[in-house]
Amino acid sequence: AQKAVELLDSIENPNVQPNQYNHGKNRGLTHIEPDEISYNTTISALANASKNCSNGVHLAVDAENLMTRMKKRGIEPSSYTFNSVMLVWGRSSGGLQSAQRAEALLRSMANPTIVSWTTVMNAYALADSARKVESLLNELEQQATEQNDHHLCNSIVLYNTVLHSLGRSSDDDAPTRSEALLQRLERGSSYLPKPDFIS
Repeated sequence: AQKAVELLDSIENPNVQPNQYNHGKNRGLTHIEPDEISYNTTISALANASKNCSNGVHLAVDAENLMTRMKKRGIEPSSYTFNSVMLVWGRSSGGLQSAQRAEALLRSMANPTIVSWTTVMNAYALADSARKVESLLNELEQQATEQNDHHLCNSIVLYNTVLHSLGRSSDDDAPTRSEALLQRLERGSSYLPKPDFIS
């Protein structure tokens, strides 16, 4: 991941002094302009590295800084960009504070996707905050009802994320809440998805 960041640095600043990675090869990068793919690929490398990393919070800060650099170059981050940065925060092992930072990014998005919501839910699940995960689901369901747009909640991945958070929760009543949600899915409705084998 660090090499990906250094390569992007070289593309952004082709006239910087050579370092141990680029070995003075910046000259060949002078005609290249970084684009959305350049930034997204680098952020994805940080997300992959954060899965087994002792300095995950540092990687998450780097990922968010890359998104800031995108904006300064006039490149608008896509939902993929936001989701990738939130994923780094979720995997950072930074506990509740990292999950809250992921949620702050979610709140700043104009049109968050289901992936955006589930990424933040997973971040809270890893922080042992199942009640917050349930709260986010309730918020999304209420939003779907108010907008009469229930496709927002028809993904079983969304509900499986909540069930997963309850399954790993330290709350004494988590099994009861998990069973209640599963029964609600099994009863079905006009917009609730059917449970699958993961459920």
